[in-house]
This record gives sequence, C-alpha cells and structure tokens, in this order.
Amino acid sequence: MLKNYRTSLSAADKKQAIENIEQASVFDTHLLFLAALSAAIATFGLMNNDAVVVIGAMMINPLIPPFLGLAAGIVIKDNKLFLRSLVSSVTGIFTQFLVSFLIAYLVTPNITEQILIRTRLDTANIVIALGAGVIATFSFIWPGDHDKLIGAGTAIALLPPVSVAGIGLALTDHSVLYKSGVLALLNMLAIFGVALIVFWAVRLKRKYGWAFWR
Repeated sequence: MLKNYRTSLSAADKKQAIENIEQASVFDTHLLFLAALSAAIATFGLMNNDAVVVIGAMMINPLIPPFLGLAAGIVIKDNKLFLRSLVSSVTGIFTQFLVSFLIAYLVTPNITEQILIRTRLDTANIVIALGAGVIATFSFIWPGDHDKLIGAGTAIALLPPVSVAGIGLALTDHSVLYKSGVLALLNMLAIFGVALIVFWAVRLKRKYGWAFWR
C-alpha cells in the first residue's frame, strides 16, 4: 500500500504536504491558546467523567502537526522545521500539563473512570495511537485529505494522558502521575515513529531537495 502511495504522489503533492506541516507546526500564540484551551476542556471532562467533553477537547488539540513536523524534519533533513516542531511540541505539552495541574490543584477532584482509563498501560491504547498516527500522517500527505485530520484527532490518545498527569501531580497521586505520564510518552513515540516510517516510505522530499534515507 505504501508503495502505491509513493508512486501516486507527485512532487507537487509532496511539496504541498511539507508546506501544510510547516504552517501547522509554527510556534505562536494561536498554538499556545489552543493547547491551553484543549487542556482545560479535557481536564474538566476528565474530572466530571464526561467522555464527550474529553473527545471535544481532543478535536481541538493543536499538537498533532508538530509531532509530524519532527518526523518530516528528519526525513527531508530540514533542521529549521525539526527545531520549530520540537519547540512547538515541548512547549505545547508543557502548557497542557501546567493548565491541567492548576485546574486540578484549585478544584481537588476525585479520581473518575475517565481518569483511570488514561492510567492503563495496555496494548489497546498503543494500538489506538499507532492507528491514529497513520491516519493523521496520510491526512497531510494525501491530496484532499488534510481536512480529515480533525477526525484523526478524536482517536489520538495524546491529550488526555497529559492532562491526567497534571491531575495526578496536583493530587500528589504518584501512581496516576507515573502511569499517565508513561502512556503519554508512549503515545508521542508511537505517533512520531509512524510518521517517520510513512514519510520515509513515500520518499517525502522537497522538489529540489533529497530524502534523508535512500
């Protein structure tokens, strides 16, 4: 399947994909605002045990493109894109963690089922992250599918574990903090790893550039 995608993607398609990722990975106040807002919504959803609210927060999470930008920066050997995406990813994740911590510190919530779900280090959560990573990556490189990324966002379990980690720290619950933190890290690695493989497989490169691997 990846071979078919590689042969059917034109140089213009690949150039457009890179431009889309670059634009969505820019570190600015808009990204920080959406990161903080999505974290606040997710935190209240987790504390109120409301899965619908949590899903809504995931749909406005702006941090998927920066993780794709990390992978794209490596594959096309673009240090500027990689560093910009790294700053966006790290700052965005820290912002979400901090917002969730502050809200939980002020409210002091009880541990709900929605919170406990994000502390389960099972295969299902990793498979979800891998599958959603594939969808998100192809949404950027396949012509006409970019707008479908919002659908992929509902499946990526990236934001809730970060928010749960913030809640765990606020409650000084080391088990919740550790397990959700590990899950968040595994999800980040899964999304980044999938994007790296897909971008390499389709030979993502600039029109006059070259791929990192041949």
